[in-house]
Amino acid sequence: MNWELRKKQEKEFDELRNIVEDVFRVPLITKGRHRCYVTSRMVFARVLVDRGHSKKSIGRYLNRNHSTVVHYCKKFEDYYTRDMELTAGYDDVMSCLKGKYDPVRKFTPAQL
Repeated sequence: MNWELRKKQEKEFDELRNIVEDVFRVPLITKGRHRCYVTSRMVFARVLVDRGHSKKSIGRYLNRNHSTVVHYCKKFEDYYTRDMELTAGYDDVMSCLKGKYDPVRKFTPAQL
């Protein structure tokens, strides 16, 4: 991959990373295996795979093996139907990417 393409890819990854970290409120690149970390990485990987990026490049960015990204993609549909945190987070990330994200929706009436 040439230098310009790699920089463009890195910029796209960084932008998505900021969105995912904002929505899930956890650092994306961490060694943690708690559910909140794994969920955020799974959403990040799914969005990028859907956009045509290689699992190898996603894994490299996350400091993970490409097989971890393969696992994320394989399990995503099942988790999407059963895990409300993942479902809401993925929908919020996609809304943000489409410019329709409303962060106020994340608050309860008492917090507002």
